[in-house]
Amino acid sequence: FPVTIGLVVKVKPDDDYYELLGNANEEILKRYPNSIPYVIPDFVEGIKRLEENINIDIDASEVEQIKGYLDIVDKDGKHRPAVEAYMKYVLSTISRKAGYAKGLTLESVEAHNILSFKDVKFSYRNKGVCLIKGINEDWPGHSNGSGKSNLISLLPIAIAGKTFKDQKHSEIVNDYTPDEKASVTFNSISASGDKFEIYRQFNPSKLRFTVNGKDASQGMRSTGKKDTQGLIEELLGYNFDTIANAVYIDQSISQSFLTGTDKDRAELLHKFQNLDRFVLAQKIVGGHHSTMKALVNETETSIDMKEMLLRETKERIQDLEQIKASHLKKLKTEYEIRKQAYEEYKNKEAKSLDFIKKKLRVYESKIDEVRSGVEQVKKRYSITTTAWKWQKKLLDKAVDTLGRPQCSLCLQSIPHDHKKNIIAKYKLKIQALEAKVTKQENIVKVKEEELQILEDKVSILETKQDRINEELSKLKARVSESRSRYIEEKKTVEGESVGVLKRKAIDIKNKISMLNRLRDDQLETMIVLSKSFTAFGRDGLPLFLNKLVCPQLNAAANYYSDLFVDGEIQVLFVVENNKLVPKIVNAHGGKRLSGQSLGEKGWAGMICAFAVRDIAQPTNLLILDEPGLGLDQASSKQLGSRLSKLSDRFETVLVVTHNPYLETALAGSNTITVTKSNKISTVKSAFKNL
Repeated sequence: FPVTIGLVVKVKPDDDYYELLGNANEEILKRYPNSIPYVIPDFVEGIKRLEENINIDIDASEVEQIKGYLDIVDKDGKHRPAVEAYMKYVLSTISRKAGYAKGLTLESVEAHNILSFKDVKFSYRNKGVCLIKGINEDWPGHSNGSGKSNLISLLPIAIAGKTFKDQKHSEIVNDYTPDEKASVTFNSISASGDKFEIYRQFNPSKLRFTVNGKDASQGMRSTGKKDTQGLIEELLGYNFDTIANAVYIDQSISQSFLTGTDKDRAELLHKFQNLDRFVLAQKIVGGHHSTMKALVNETETSIDMKEMLLRETKERIQDLEQIKASHLKKLKTEYEIRKQAYEEYKNKEAKSLDFIKKKLRVYESKIDEVRSGVEQVKKRYSITTTAWKWQKKLLDKAVDTLGRPQCSLCLQSIPHDHKKNIIAKYKLKIQALEAKVTKQENIVKVKEEELQILEDKVSILETKQDRINEELSKLKARVSESRSRYIEEKKTVEGESVGVLKRKAIDIKNKISMLNRLRDDQLETMIVLSKSFTAFGRDGLPLFLNKLVCPQLNAAANYYSDLFVDGEIQVLFVVENNKLVPKIVNAHGGKRLSGQSLGEKGWAGMICAFAVRDIAQPTNLLILDEPGLGLDQASSKQLGSRLSKLSDRFETVLVVTHNPYLETALAGSNTITVTKSNKISTVKSAFKNL
């Protein structure tokens, strides 16, 4: 019999590791021709950081992360201390909105008249790896619809008022008793030992939050609902997104991160690392920057006005020293000329402004009409695309079924012509739908181009309108200025003395100096705000944290690779072009994701999902929703046997699956059975240690 020879090859992330693995494979076969090579890579140096001077861990505090980032981009900069202090301040103001904590122990949940449950009480503590099974007595022989998903949805309902499937309000109340009061009560303990209880009621709505036995929702503004919810998220450190990411893993997470776009991965990382706080921070900084810019403009306007006043004062001094009767006449003439220029320009451009306003109303009406048309076409396009995908699935199913020599129901042979006709029928439907999709895509493109043309026309007209109004404002200001100077000069020219005006000039100079210092301070503040805005942007702190998180992700990926597949399939996280990218390393498969089998993709996706979950906020609970999707019988059994080891990392692991092989593999584990009878679900637990 052939002997399996295993070899661990030490490689670096920068190496062409597939070539090294291939060479090792050939070397084994050369020495032992009848053997079965088993080659596994070992990335001895871990992920190479792009910045060699990054000397901070991902688990560092927010303050230390800011300091580490600034050490790289602005270590000895003039504005470094101010930028660091300001960034800390901004993040401290949004902690309640974003929700952030170092851990929460989920204790129990109790519900009445919620979803398919009449009354249910469930503890999240010390259950180990636990399989959630379903029995639907209302649909004999099936587990679907028994209420398994409803059981795991009680947690998000309690914390955020909605399920993982985004069911809200009346959708949460039991359909068969919609008029009865429905409620859910959730208990938890913070890392510091504080005990929290959330009571959320529907029909009528009510929200109560107690901390260490004291009602913390009393005295809130309005009905207390909104503010109490904010307090819950602040003290628990979790909102809907963060609690979902901390405890819940399904195929959408693993597949989105492994096979999704850069945008998909960025969104997941934002949720798992709670990077939304930086988005909020950037908005706050942007608002501060706009305010400061307005203040700078205001200060510069004041300086201009003071300098103008100083010039006028100096001129007035000269005029008083050798005053002439022609001076007032000159001022009056200047005023009349400016007034005439203003009136002429106003009359000249009146028709243009009226024309522009009418055109803008026409174009804006057309834009609304075209936008409405675009939305309608997009809706039809979405419906057609869904129908096309459905027909594709039906075709694939038909090809698979008809590819068998006999019918799976009647065991009769299937005539070739019958197969051919059915497949042709589906293909015709698909072709028709594809043509319809293409047509609708073209319509959307034409509509969007038409919309862009209209918006460009509006922009041109608005620019012209702004230019005319700006010129009118300037001319009017000049008229007002001339009139004021003439009237003031006429009143005071004979009563003012040179000495008074000289003292006035000195006072104006002092005020100009003060305003210049103020403007300099404001400009320095704008530099701090600009640097902070950049730091909170995608290529600032978020990118910096992505670089920091690579070693943790790779350590976790290596752990779960060893746990699930003995290191045979690995996921390596790297930063390429300022983006975090996962790569599959499979000595027995292709270099790219497309070269992996469905089962290999399933393993890689699971490794990826578990690794990414390691950077989420810690809890004692993990929920696995259909973890065996895409795995064959052998792989499903292997997964079941390995899942039991997760109890070393998680106090409770709840597994929901329709994979019969995975269920069989977990048969010896703790089980929770959700049974639906007469439209009501009940929960029964069976633990092997009891």
